[in-house]
Amino acid sequence: MKLQLIIITSVLLTTMYSCKKVTCNCYSSTEVIVGEWLLVEELIDPGDGSGTFQSVTSDKEIKFCDNGTYEANASMCMMSNQSDSTTFGTYDTSTETFAPENCMIMAPMAYHYSLNGDTLILTYPCFEGCQQKYARI
Repeated sequence: MKLQLIIITSVLLTTMYSCKKVTCNCYSSTEVIVGEWLLVEELIDPGDGSGTFQSVTSDKEIKFCDNGTYEANASMCMMSNQSDSTTFGTYDTSTETFAPENCMIMAPMAYHYSLNGDTLILTYPCFEGCQQKYARI
C-alpha cells in the first residue's frame, strides 16, 4: 500500500511539473495579425447591402500569438460582443482565416479576416453580411 502511494504521488508530481504554460509572444506591427485587438465596431447588414459599421461599447479582446493560435475573452463561434468566457482557436495567415475551437452550435469551420494596418475585420457566416472591426491595442 505504501509503495502504491509513493508511485501515485510520483506520477502526479511528475505530470504536474512537466506541464509547461504555453507562452504567447505578442508584438506590435501593422503588417502582422500578431498582437492584441479590441472590438470597436460591428456591421449587421439588413440584407440590401446598405449596412454600415456601428460603434459598440465592448471589452471583447483577442490576442493573436506568433505560433498560429489565439485567445479571446469571448466566444468566437458566433458574432458576439459580450466578453463572458475565455476561448481559444487557431489562425492561418496564408488563407487569412481563423478557426474557433469547441463550437457546440455548428460544425468546425474557418472564418475569414482582413488586416489593414491597425484595423482587423472578422467576417462571420450570415446571409446579410456580419462583420466585427477591431483596433490594435
